[in-house]
Amino acid sequence: MDLKSIAAEESQLRNYRNHIQNQTNQDLRDLEARSREEISSLTERQETQMQQLRSDFEVRISAEAEALEEKLHQIRLKNEARIEEEKKSGEQSIEKVRLQNQKRIEEYKKQGDTQIDSLRRQLQSATDSLHAQTRKSEKRVKKEMESI
Repeated sequence: MDLKSIAAEESQLRNYRNHIQNQTNQDLRDLEARSREEISSLTERQETQMQQLRSDFEVRISAEAEALEEKLHQIRLKNEARIEEEKKSGEQSIEKVRLQNQKRIEEYKKQGDTQIDSLRRQLQSATDSLHAQTRKSEKRVKKEMESI
């Protein structure tokens, strides 16, 4: 091998090395560019997904809030109905007690009236009897006075 061929081969190897170096550098730049694009794309997708999750979460919270509000409304309606039932029941009980008391009062009045009538009759009878006795006594006294 001669020096020229070694020098030519060395030159070819240098050129090949430079070519490989340039190719590697270009491949690295391309790889870095693709990586940046993929990272950017992934970041955008992640941001889009996060926005979608936030939106879905807000919709879900809103739906749950509406459901809870509806449930609260139903509970309030049930409670109001229960209160009305209790009021009616209380009013019916009061009316029942009032009617019972009114009947008792009427019975007491009847009993009182009956007792008063009975006492009046007894008094009238006693008065009549006293009048009759008084007349008899007067007649007797009159007869005795006439006989004297």
